[in-house]
Amino acid sequence: RTTLKDAIAYLNVDVGVSGTQLMAAASPTLSRAVLRATTKVQDPLSDKPLSETWSRKVGTLGSGSDYTVFLDHLGIPSVDLSFSPG
Repeated sequence: RTTLKDAIAYLNVDVGVSGTQLMAAASPTLSRAVLRATTKVQDPLSDKPLSETWSRKVGTLGSGSDYTVFLDHLGIPSVDLSFSPG
């Protein structure tokens, strides 16, 4: 039986490998964590941290994606990460 009572965040990466341009959106409480994480993950094309190769803009979450139920109905902070064609 799966339970969500101990969930601290939902990470949505269903479009994680469709391009080279990082796109990020998050609940306000997780935006800073996303920015910190990009300093630790290397961009495979440039071999630099992702924080140096993207806009460093973390957008706000909308609706209509997998994270919607976690964020809007269960109150679980969420992050949506994707790579789009550059």
